[in-house]
Amino acid sequence: AEAEHAEVIRLTAEITKLNQSQLQVPPSLNPNMLVGIIPDQQFAYQEGIKIVHTDKQGRSTVAFNPIITSGIVRFGGYFQNHPDVNFRFGIVDSSAVFGSNEQPDKGE
Repeated sequence: AEAEHAEVIRLTAEITKLNQSQLQVPPSLNPNMLVGIIPDQQFAYQEGIKIVHTDKQGRSTVAFNPIITSGIVRFGGYFQNHPDVNFRFGIVDSSAVFGSNEQPDKGE
């Protein structure tokens, strides 16, 4: 009976630990709450959950709020009617600064 009781205590502790680790992973971001940070709307603008690149020749870098502070977050997107293959997705530190008509690797 003592061995069974010890096993129940061990399993209870393991379940508690697993539940706590699940609480630390935030759910995926709701796409409706993403706000694009767009330095110059001459090149891109947000329309609902879409980021629309204007037909002007120029680069556009878009950051998003809210800032991810911890955990794992799923982010997805696709390019609709994109004329060429010159595009990138990336993840940067929240202190990064992007200017208008700049590629992500040219920011501060």
